[in-house]
Amino acid sequence: YTDVVTFYAMDGSVMVMCNVTRESLEYLEELPGLNHQELVTAFASHRDEIRRLAVARYATQRKLLLALTKNDFIDDGRR
Repeated sequence: YTDVVTFYAMDGSVMVMCNVTRESLEYLEELPGLNHQELVTAFASHRDEIRRLAVARYATQRKLLLALTKNDFIDDGRR
């Protein structure tokens, strides 16, 4: 059980680990209290938006570990 969903992206030969927090996924789904399977489903449902934000964050920060939080989606103009 975890409070993040992790995915990996490649920048050439460099692997970047990206974590999306529980709070982010619950925000995107507009539904608190998601169980682990529901978090994975929420990630899949919002994959394109999550990836787009991760690419934008990586482009400015160049970190090998990104953590996307609820505030990242709010700051991005999600709502």
